[in-house]
Amino acid sequence: MREALAREIESICTATGAERVSLVSHSMGGLVCRAYLRGHGVRRVARLVTVGAPHAGTRVARIGLGANARQMAPGSAWLAELAGHEARALSLGALPPAVAFFSYHDNYVAPQVSGRLEWARNVPLGGSGHVEMYLSAHLADRVAVALAGERATLRTAPIRAA
Repeated sequence: MREALAREIESICTATGAERVSLVSHSMGGLVCRAYLRGHGVRRVARLVTVGAPHAGTRVARIGLGANARQMAPGSAWLAELAGHEARALSLGALPPAVAFFSYHDNYVAPQVSGRLEWARNVPLGGSGHVEMYLSAHLADRVAVALAGERATLRTAPIRAA
């Protein structure tokens, strides 16, 4: 998945003439974006926004099948390696500005605080399940604010699916 993302980013930059893109992801897509950053660096990434990503893993992964489920299990070697790379990159200033939206009511990311990303601005969402937050027009507005870099208006508020 990481290499597919790399190809897509290059394709977008070539087609638009942009030097960098902003990455917006939901759920496991947040981990894919982080893996992309580990493998390709920040040269093409202006900022990262994740929504409901299991940054520190999810217990739900223990009942999943395949390599991706094992990677998302809390305490997995893959997650530890990712976090270790980010700790080194952070000390070098080699991570993009990031916002991680997470919900204390997420029914897929458990424990819910696993949706927090250590090096990002973490924004808790109230009253929103895992799929509901993805479908929320209100959250889309908040993501747009995060992409603009306006931190002051990113406040905790209930999410209503639209």
